[in-house]
Amino acid sequence: MAVLTEVTHIISPLTDKAFDAYVEIYSDEAVPAMQRHGYEILGGWKWSSGRVSNDLMLIRFESHADRQKAEASLLGDTALLNRLRGKLAKAGVRTGEEIKFAEALSHATEERLQGALDTSNSSSPRQFRLTRTIVAPGKAPAVNGLLSQVADQTEAAGTEQLVHAYGTTVGIRGEITHLWVSSFGDLHYRPNLNESAASSALREDISEETVVLLNPLPYSRLQ
Repeated sequence: MAVLTEVTHIISPLTDKAFDAYVEIYSDEAVPAMQRHGYEILGGWKWSSGRVSNDLMLIRFESHADRQKAEASLLGDTALLNRLRGKLAKAGVRTGEEIKFAEALSHATEERLQGALDTSNSSSPRQFRLTRTIVAPGKAPAVNGLLSQVADQTEAAGTEQLVHAYGTTVGIRGEITHLWVSSFGDLHYRPNLNESAASSALREDISEETVVLLNPLPYSRLQ
């Protein structure tokens, strides 16, 4: 079973100059190296809501063993790590990291992911939306069934496309994350006149939900 790693980088100081320098260094140095060492990077985004000066990276591995092998290989590349530290220090950029390990949910199909990849266009990037749901104890089976219905009904309405969905295995207990891509080219408010029955029922069984808007970074495969 494929497994996922979600990494959030916290960039400081909280200036556009620092974030832009970080993106350039990361795109030129870190991303190619990670790919060489066995990381399948699905996407990288800048947070457009919530905390300032954060990015998010979603990485896939074929198994936990493959993830551990890739991590060991990357951490053993001391020349790369020293070069990265030097460039970030020269640019006056400091980084922190938050890491979650996860497994895909049943409705996160390869067809949905491939569809999002196939329609990605770096010259016309789209808005992505990350939803985090905290499931009440004992409610996971019912919630997972409803989430699958929500995905089907949302896509049928033509407003968003599900890119991926995963449950955290190391991190916050009961956390489920969905990554959506908007079918619209703008962020104008639209009343949700077609809220699905599954979406309404879902909110009876969750204790918390947060939303983060994401914009693709240049190296992201998902655009």
